[in-house]
Amino acid sequence: MGGGGLARDDAHIEPPSPVFRRHICVNFWYEEVGLQARHYVGVDNITWEANYPDLTGIFPASQRYIAACLEDLRVDEREKILWRNAAALYHLNANGS
Repeated sequence: MGGGGLARDDAHIEPPSPVFRRHICVNFWYEEVGLQARHYVGVDNITWEANYPDLTGIFPASQRYIAACLEDLRVDEREKILWRNAAALYHLNANGS
């Protein structure tokens, strides 16, 4: 007799971090704490958002927020967060060809 809940499958035990990195994408728009945790989350799992057209969004000051939040990141990390990760997630051609 089952007690409800999820059954334990010992053949598929895996730490949460690799499961997270395979299946979850997180975003940020101006909070720098999220970017400081990028090496725990994985730079490949972070995308930028503007929260437009919400009143809490950062538009039309998006470029200023991007510059301030991402100034300490390497160029490759900035590109991933700003557009490459979203292009990969949605299977878009990121090479322009």
